[in-house]
Amino acid sequence: LLAEQNDMFLKGLGDNAAVLLVSMTFVFFGVSVLWVYLFSDRKTQKTKSLLYLGLLIMSAGLWVFTDSNAAQLFIDRPGFIIVISFLTFMQMPYWMVKFVETILVEKYKSLRILCRLHLANMCICTLLHVCRIALFPQTIYLTHSLLIVSGILILRTCLGEIRHTENKKLKKIVWGFVLLAVLGAAAMVLFYISHNTKYAIMFSVGMLVFVLFLLIAALDALRGETIQAARLETYRQLAYTDVMTQMKNRAAFDKRVETQPYADACMVFDINNLKELNDSVGHAEGDGLIRDAAECIRLVYENIGTCYRVGGDEFAVVFDKTSEEAMLDGLLRFEKNILKKNGERKTPLEVAYGYAFYEGSKKTVKALFDEADQNMYLRKTEMKGNQVCQREARV
Repeated sequence: LLAEQNDMFLKGLGDNAAVLLVSMTFVFFGVSVLWVYLFSDRKTQKTKSLLYLGLLIMSAGLWVFTDSNAAQLFIDRPGFIIVISFLTFMQMPYWMVKFVETILVEKYKSLRILCRLHLANMCICTLLHVCRIALFPQTIYLTHSLLIVSGILILRTCLGEIRHTENKKLKKIVWGFVLLAVLGAAAMVLFYISHNTKYAIMFSVGMLVFVLFLLIAALDALRGETIQAARLETYRQLAYTDVMTQMKNRAAFDKRVETQPYADACMVFDINNLKELNDSVGHAEGDGLIRDAAECIRLVYENIGTCYRVGGDEFAVVFDKTSEEAMLDGLLRFEKNILKKNGERKTPLEVAYGYAFYEGSKKTVKALFDEADQNMYLRKTEMKGNQVCQREARV
């Protein structure tokens, strides 16, 4: 008896191999699309299209499986299989409309109404079936009628948007939808004429082709949105980056003061005598001094603070978490970097600096910057005084 059951099971698998293959293909695509959705930015409209597409494909796979004899090989509850088959069939057009909504540029009230009609149809048919007033097979005509209306409305809406907005992505959906409509119409004819299972195979093939077109359209839309987001991020970075030094610029510093007004410490650096050097040796040499100064600052402080070029020859570093010891140690390394640079330069680089630090309490970036700036100018005055003394000593 067990051998006979195994033989019958294997024969059933062989007879339904095509159905199982199509169903597993749908499930594979559906799981893959939903996986991509889960690991994408789910806030965007185009990414939501992956959710609806994944649910549409999963519903199609489940319907193909439960609408065939293959389901009875694994589930010995015919009534349960019928309920799942009809529910998934009624879900498919709902997810299809939701997917098309996310692909369209404009919003259409007709599609929102169509979604509500599909939900209402599913609820009403389920209620009638549960109450034994009309079983699912008796209400399938209502679902088929709504499916035909949905097809016509979706096709009309897509064609209208292609004409008005030149939405090229919709052309793929339209072609897939036309093929689905042709095969779906043929499947309905077979269903009402012969009532055999060939209608399901024909509809499954049409749905599979349609899904492939939808996948291409969804991935194309996601790729376009990803490229656009990358471009916007690049433009945003450029807007807040000083091209010459690769530090953040004054706009970024002002934004920091406005959006994150508190910090632990701030350092200010200023190149000595840059204007005079520009006039005497040229702006190219002056630009070299600016780049070298910025490099010396970044080498020391880029990993522990945020570096800004806040003026032509002035720089700032804002620290959210540091110690005075770390700042002073950084200044020693900064001085060594300057000496190393000057060993390679014809025109010596001199940089004055000052800092402000409050242990145990945060101050506003603006207050820290003003105090550090004052301390920087005190050091600048001191450095110029030392230079005068050195010249007088030589005389």
